[in-house]
Amino acid sequence: MKTAWCWLGWAILMAAAAVGGSAAELSARQIVREAQQRRPRDFWPRGSGHVILAIPGSAESLKGYHEPGGSFSPGVPSFGLAIWVCDSRGAPMETSDTLALGEMEQRWEWTRAGLPDLATTTEFYRSRWSAAAAGAWVLQLESRADASIGLSLGLRSVGPAGGPVQSLEWKEPALTVNGRWTLTCQPPPRSVSLGLEGEAGWTTLTNASRAWRGASGWGFARLDLRTREPVRIEVRDGRAGPAPPMPITTSQARLNLSLPDPLFTECLHAQVNHLLMGLTGRETRAADPFSEFGPWPRSAALTLVGLVRSGQIDAARHLAAAIAEQDFFGANGPEADAPGWAIWALEELAGCLRQPAFDRWLAPHVMRKADLLGQMLRTPAPMFRPVTAPVRPSMVGSRELTQICDAARDGLISGKVDQHRPVLYVNATAYAGLVSASRFAERLGESDRALAMLQDADVLRQSWVQALDSPGRDNDRTTLAGWWPSGVAAASLTNYLAVLDGRWWRAWDDQNQLRITTVRLDHLLAEAHQWLWAGSADRAWTLLSWCWQNQASPGLFSWGHTPDPSTEKESWTRVRGWIDPPHLTPDYRVAAELLLLQLDMLAYLDESGAVPVLVVGAGVPRSWTRSPMHARGLITRAGLVDWSWQPGHLTVAMRGWRVPVRVGPEFPPETVLHIQ
Repeated sequence: MKTAWCWLGWAILMAAAAVGGSAAELSARQIVREAQQRRPRDFWPRGSGHVILAIPGSAESLKGYHEPGGSFSPGVPSFGLAIWVCDSRGAPMETSDTLALGEMEQRWEWTRAGLPDLATTTEFYRSRWSAAAAGAWVLQLESRADASIGLSLGLRSVGPAGGPVQSLEWKEPALTVNGRWTLTCQPPPRSVSLGLEGEAGWTTLTNASRAWRGASGWGFARLDLRTREPVRIEVRDGRAGPAPPMPITTSQARLNLSLPDPLFTECLHAQVNHLLMGLTGRETRAADPFSEFGPWPRSAALTLVGLVRSGQIDAARHLAAAIAEQDFFGANGPEADAPGWAIWALEELAGCLRQPAFDRWLAPHVMRKADLLGQMLRTPAPMFRPVTAPVRPSMVGSRELTQICDAARDGLISGKVDQHRPVLYVNATAYAGLVSASRFAERLGESDRALAMLQDADVLRQSWVQALDSPGRDNDRTTLAGWWPSGVAAASLTNYLAVLDGRWWRAWDDQNQLRITTVRLDHLLAEAHQWLWAGSADRAWTLLSWCWQNQASPGLFSWGHTPDPSTEKESWTRVRGWIDPPHLTPDYRVAAELLLLQLDMLAYLDESGAVPVLVVGAGVPRSWTRSPMHARGLITRAGLVDWSWQPGHLTVAMRGWRVPVRVGPEFPPETVLHIQ
């Protein structure tokens, strides 16, 4: 609680400063905007397509930020590094900030075990950035231009996550920035020039200065590289401590996939990588960690299950305590969907682990959260819980900050999420939590308790089906969890799909283009997941194709959402970068939703009926079935699943439960199914 109130105090002070600050107290963002107005002909950071490059679990300040073209900042705030393409006189013609997106190719490259390189190929150069350790990054740069074109590395205070550069010292082989960061270059640069950015001719300045200092923070350095051979540049933060140990050996999905469309596989691996690099200690974040106040229940649960299903089970277990031990968290204060999401996610992990010791540790947390759901389902009066995590400034003073629900009504929880009452959504998550808690209790041998939870779930389901005919069905969150992952809509699926269909045609036109570009992408992905489970994979593919064509950082499979000043921290106003962000990226809600959708397109366990059924290839399109393919190491609650396809024959191997198998709708009707 003390931490939360410290955050509230900080928010109040920041608000007061914004109102009463003098012109001499401009934010870093304002300082850069003024410089841009004074120097419109200079080149400036791109300000879009942020991608985090960092050791999983590292602190917020040690997240490196990459922008398209190869521009980079080693921490927040730090400085910006950009690649300058220079003519024979040494004048910059283009930079990594100014090259058009269509003139580059980017991709994640796993050339070794562990974390990938972030590779960019342009007409002039090929760059490969990698995270070597907490607070350490390596750039490998190769020229692709003729001998008349030179490459330089420009170090400035502006960049993807820049900050004031007040001191520079060149002492071969290292350039030291602000007495904190060091850059070493091998082979050594042909020359290093230091100076004050903004002076006449600063971009072509050459000098032999060994040191520069200036209170303005506009110091810059230019390293002219020996570009006839590959260059290796190491950037290191002298204040960085070791990152919390994360039990991962690779940031890819631990699956063996051979599919006809390489974009599908690249996108799936990229989402796992994004989720892992965004982890801060044992915390998940819904988006860029420097913009978020902390974890949110829904995104934390989706991230946990995404890591489980992609084979990163040890990493998921590493995160479990933060979700299990806290009942309510998030920047809006306690919210009613938290217990349901948490129980569902934790049981997905526990059901895959099947470890008695883990179940014993988890049991009190699952049971406590299930009891909370029961209390909310029956409460005759509003329920409240204390704030235990940082909240956004707009929530300061809110009467509802500590309230989780009103009195139960019509057999349903009247729960608060985002300061309103999305009743069908809240109760879908509660249903998922009660069913998952029942499975957990049954595995522990507590049959009476398991039965009581199922009875509560059944009453809730009946009330939910009746409420689906009420005006509450039109809430934006109604379609996020009704079929997947909760299954609460099973008894009224036709009605539920009608709600989904209405939302589909409000969002999309008949050319499969979005009518409403402001709709949240994570919500669209959750709705596409409902369609996949309902047997309409074509709509999932419509959204997936749209995503690939509209990436925030092309080739890196990252997306963002429109910044909302009422929900984001003011952190970026103190940074000389991300000046006018068109989006907030990476968005880890999107990454987790997309990852889970793709995994279920390959295989999922349908537990909506009396007997669980393994659905194989629900999202496999007809075009794929013309070629051999396989997907091995898929993780479901039924155990590991391998499947392979040779035209006409589908072979499925299960290691775990023996359950019936249903084949995806786009496999040919004459398909011969072999079960091993």
